Amino acid sequence: MAVAIRCDAASSLLFPKRPEFSFAHYPRACTSRLRALQLHRVTLGLGTWSDFADAIASDLPVLEDLRLEACDCYFTRIASTSLQNLAIYNCTARDQSVNVLAIVAPRLASLRTHGNPPPVASECEMPCLLAASLEHPAGFAGLLSYLRHARNLSLYGFGTTALLDADDAEEPGRFPEFRNLSALVLDECDVGVDCQVLRRFLRNSPGLETLALRYCSFTGGSRRRKRKARSFDDRRAPTSYACRNLKSVELEYHDDQDVYELDDAF
Repeated sequence: MAVAIRCDAASSLLFPKRPEFSFAHYPRACTSRLRALQLHRVTLGLGTWSDFADAIASDLPVLEDLRLEACDCYFTRIASTSLQNLAIYNCTARDQSVNVLAIVAPRLASLRTHGNPPPVASECEMPCLLAASLEHPAGFAGLLSYLRHARNLSLYGFGTTALLDADDAEEPGRFPEFRNLSALVLDECDVGVDCQVLRRFLRNSPGLETLALRYCSFTGGSRRRKRKARSFDDRRAPTSYACRNLKSVELEYHDDQDVYELDDAF
């Protein structure tokens, strides 16, 4: 069974808040058979602070697909042993204490968060994950390490800090290994000084086949200054990466961007 609820009424002085959705009025016989749920422009978890989160965890035992779009959210956790597809688009965390959204979904195969999402953290491994698409600042809570089973990974607007652990510069081995990754998209991301983010992905993704870099930032200084100040590591030949299956590299950049650093990264 699938349920889709959509509110198209715009906020106004008469109706400043979006209508609240609750499972309280739905019989157990209904929620126990619900496999797909889509909610658009509603308020979740306001009346009973944990009502929505509790219902997802205990009252929807076969829920597989959950899509939240343009919702006002007052919950901090989504936990489900059956959930396979989770999409969160343009939702707003209205409670000031909601600074991280925790996800507990061991069977999750697809994760998509876009439209200024809150930082997302996973409280369990996601070995079934096939595809993940996240927009800044969703990855600030160390989510990247939990995405290492993904086959397709798309990251939008991420900075170097979000993509690399604080200690990663000193301990490159801390960067997660993406053994199943075949397609990577970095869109408007900061790939770091000397393309260190890109280098980490290339080094730790032996099965990578397609790579797309779209309007990313390359923070390495000008070509002339780099030539004068190259270190010993910069003079050496480009690293031989494990991703020997790489078949396609897509590069999109602005006319005024200097992307010469990619020469050494590959």
